[in-house]
Amino acid sequence: MVVPLLQIHYLGHSSFVLRFASGVSLLTDYGKSNAFGTGSPIYDLGDLQPDVVLYSHHDDDHDRGDEFPGATILDGAHLHEEVGIDGVVFEPIRTSERAPGDNTSFLILFEELRVIFAGDCQGEIEAVDQPAQRERIAALFPGRIDLLFLPIDWTHPIAAKAASFVELLRPRTVIPIHYWSRQAKTDFLSLLSGKNEPGAKQFLVEELDRPDYAIDNVGNGAASTRVISLEPAPFES
Repeated sequence: MVVPLLQIHYLGHSSFVLRFASGVSLLTDYGKSNAFGTGSPIYDLGDLQPDVVLYSHHDDDHDRGDEFPGATILDGAHLHEEVGIDGVVFEPIRTSERAPGDNTSFLILFEELRVIFAGDCQGEIEAVDQPAQRERIAALFPGRIDLLFLPIDWTHPIAAKAASFVELLRPRTVIPIHYWSRQAKTDFLSLLSGKNEPGAKQFLVEELDRPDYAIDNVGNGAASTRVISLEPAPFES
């Protein structure tokens, strides 16, 4: 049986379990379910003891305050250089939500796979239409992106700006995260679908009725971006 390079399970909002082919398990932004009274559930981790726990920042919707004995904690607020853990490399990228550097995005490298977990970089997304900001985004996230976890909602709708952000970076695959309502995700998916031209689809939207997705290989650079919509659920080992 061939083990995928990366297995993905969506717990909800910005929280995922990522399991690499090397055996390393990663938990991202394990926040409080329906934080701030909004409809954004984050389901339980179950019995999994993750090897690595990553925090882009510590708002309630990204950190529920649990402890993880034995795990390596990557706290974006205090991480200033790349960290390698059993073949997986984590490189912090200072980005903004409301103020410069108040969020940490991560470039995650495993074998040939290049993953961006953007955390709450809505401040970068908000200004995507400005030429200087487009140059900044290209500098923050240089090179090929095989998988992008991107926030698509904020204290006000940013679906159109998030779609432009994807169009600028052109990742091989994008998974929308951090949305307070199903409508926000529907709007984002519709906007990307609307950018397709007859006979030349830039964005292949797949709405999967499940929490799991796998990446088997890096590929050779597809002409289209796969847009994968997952449905969150509790993790089961």
